[in-house]
Amino acid sequence: MLTTESWLKCYKPLPDAQLRLFCFPYVGSSAVAFRSWSDLLPSTIEVHAIELPGRGTRIKESVYTKMQPLIEAIAPALLPKLDKPFAFFGHSMGAILAFECSRFLRKNYGLLPSCLFVSGRNAPHVQNQDSLANNVSKEAFLEELRLFKGTPEKVLKNPAMLKLLLPILQADYEVIKTYEYTEEVSLKCALITFGSSEDIKTTIEGLKAWKEHTTDYFYLHKMPGNHFFINSSKSLLIEQIVSYLSVLGTKESKC
Repeated sequence: MLTTESWLKCYKPLPDAQLRLFCFPYVGSSAVAFRSWSDLLPSTIEVHAIELPGRGTRIKESVYTKMQPLIEAIAPALLPKLDKPFAFFGHSMGAILAFECSRFLRKNYGLLPSCLFVSGRNAPHVQNQDSLANNVSKEAFLEELRLFKGTPEKVLKNPAMLKLLLPILQADYEVIKTYEYTEEVSLKCALITFGSSEDIKTTIEGLKAWKEHTTDYFYLHKMPGNHFFINSSKSLLIEQIVSYLSVLGTKESKC
């Protein structure tokens, strides 16, 4: 049986932290993508990164290719760590994971994050620019990856690394391509969106549309950089997250 520890990586435990920030990965990434976040956040915030099967310490486990089973596995695993105020952050695929986990926790356990941060992804009811698919050739798939500028060229040219990475990327894209949004009552928690006009996977209108999914505070931050501003503008992104959590982080969210 998989435990909470299987799904969560906390690189810097802070037992006295006032709030826990759960970070959901983008396509192809692992918990290590958020390893440095603890060093950039104040000691009042403890970071927990979601580790999906098939990567990192779970590299031998089978990957997920559908959204709903993945949410049904992640959300219950978080419960032991939701005994104090918490917030969710997700970039790209992670934005949808964070959003759907929020809805699952509300429906099944009466819990909500104080803040939901969604980044690099149009609102779930809006068409996204997901052109990558499993039914294209390997060469076409690699060219699309180059276009998004998120995978180092040395990785794309390394057969051994590609052999490990491609199945994970293809599975994650399958999760997103087959995702079907279903309408529910809007969330009653603050919802902050981060996006860039240089991101070919989103539109400003699509990012603004996240407003329809909360009855609480909403704001769209425009970030510098391409789709992977989560890395190129990491310090600025975290600075904004901290500013919101300092005001809204411990506020009780009512379902």
